[in-house]
Amino acid sequence: MEIVSRLFLPTAPVEDTEVARLYEVKKMGATGPAGPAGAQGRPGLPGIPGRPGTAGSTGPQGLQGIQGEIGPTGSTGPQGIQGPTGPTQIAQPFMNANIIGAQSVDPSMSVSFPDVSDTPANYYGEGIEYNEPDIFTINTPGLYSITCVLSLADGNPPDNTFYIELSGRSVAGTANMGTVGQIVLTRVGFITAGTTIRIVNGSDHTVDLENSAMNVSSTGHLSIFKFADTGVA
Repeated sequence: MEIVSRLFLPTAPVEDTEVARLYEVKKMGATGPAGPAGAQGRPGLPGIPGRPGTAGSTGPQGLQGIQGEIGPTGSTGPQGIQGPTGPTQIAQPFMNANIIGAQSVDPSMSVSFPDVSDTPANYYGEGIEYNEPDIFTINTPGLYSITCVLSLADGNPPDNTFYIELSGRSVAGTANMGTVGQIVLTRVGFITAGTTIRIVNGSDHTVDLENSAMNVSSTGHLSIFKFADTGVA
C-alpha cells in the first residue's frame, strides 16, 4: 500500500520555531518479486569484420601420389644433320705362320715355320718380314701382339719350356710340366723397327712337336700383328 505525502504550506507568516504544518513523507515499501523476463529483442546489426589473422606455418608434405599411366609415344622428330666423315681406317701389318707335320727342336734352337705365304689370309703389308725358316723381322715400329701355340708329342721328358726371343732377349717364357699337351706363349708390347722375333726351346733337352691325325698343320701356329702406332717401350 502506497502512502501519499502531502505538503501543506502556511498561508500566513509564522514564527520560525513554530511548525506551520506537518507534512507527510512518502515511505517506500518492500521490493516486490521480479517480474517475468521480457521477450527477446531483435538481433543487432553484424559487427565490422576483424582483421585477418597471421598465416599458419606450412604443413608437412603429403605422400606421393600413385604414378599415372604412361602417355602415348610422341611423333618422331626430324632427322638430324649428318655428322662429319670419320677417319679412313688403315690396316695394320699382320702375319700368320703354321708348322706342317712333326718337328724336333733342340735346346736353345728356334722353331721353324715353313708354312708362311703372302696371301691375304696369312700376311699383310711390309711391316713384318719373314726370314726363312724361323726369324721374323719388324720393319714398322708400334704396339704388337705375339701369340704362339705349340703341340707337344707324347713321350717328351717332363718340364718343356719355350719362350719368345726379341733380338736375343728372351721374354714370355712358358712351360708344360708334363710330357704331352700344349704350350701357349703370348706377348704384347712396343717393338722397335729392326727387332727380330724367334720362338726358342728353353729346355735342357730336345722337345718333339707333333700334329694331330686330323690336321697336319696343327703342330704349331704363330700370329704377329700390329694394333697401334705408339706405345711405351
